Amino acid sequence: LIFDARNGADSLRLPTAWSLPVALRALDRADSLSPRPSIWLLRGILLYGAHRDAEALRAFERVNRSTEASLRSYFFAAQALSRAGGNDSAVVALLDSALAHTPTPFTAEAAAPLAWRAVYAERLGDHRRAVLDLVDYERLVPATELAAPFFLRRAALAEQARLYRRAVDDYTTAAARTPDRETRIEALTAKALLCVHLSAGDEALAAAEELQRLTPDTPDALKLLGLAHQLLGHRAQARRYLSQAAAKGDANAAELLRKVK
Repeated sequence: LIFDARNGADSLRLPTAWSLPVALRALDRADSLSPRPSIWLLRGILLYGAHRDAEALRAFERVNRSTEASLRSYFFAAQALSRAGGNDSAVVALLDSALAHTPTPFTAEAAAPLAWRAVYAERLGDHRRAVLDLVDYERLVPATELAAPFFLRRAALAEQARLYRRAVDDYTTAAARTPDRETRIEALTAKALLCVHLSAGDEALAAAEELQRLTPDTPDALKLLGLAHQLLGHRAQARRYLSQAAAKGDANAAELLRKVK
């Protein structure tokens, strides 16, 4: 049997000479002669691969009640329960148990359960947990596997969790790591807006200036330049850029201009 633990139960491939019924009969015979958790685990993986999720879950639960419960057995149980339509909180509980059965600091084996738990934490509204899991995940995978969308997603979660420094840093990384112009514009716009919200004038101005170089004289770039200069006390520059944005039809810029003294 060929199995890649990093990718979860879906990575199982049976040798061509085998079939599922043959494999299950062999496991049942082995279990009757000498019951052991390794047999139950393999049975669960086979059943999961056949989309017999309820049966697979029972096999994984049997392992988890034994002294050989492990990250793998709990992670497989979480996958089976998820695909069977189980409660999100129950899936998270299994992922928690999986991660409790791995050494700390985490090793590469924990990457997949962390990624799964981040997804479920987001679904459950626990944005801080999702961010922290993705921070751990980043430490465990090669940097080449982490592209701009990963950092954009984590930045947005960090904003929701009010982890603003993390969000600013991730928007910066997303902008730096993408060759795609539109993705870079998205990251820089989000960074500039957040820095304005945080009254971080220097960082807001740097992001807005970079955005202006990418999208010269667009209303968004001009407005962000105006807001950044306003934060820094540069009233004349603030009025100039906000006036230009308003002239291009940005009603919000026109309203902001009226507030610049």
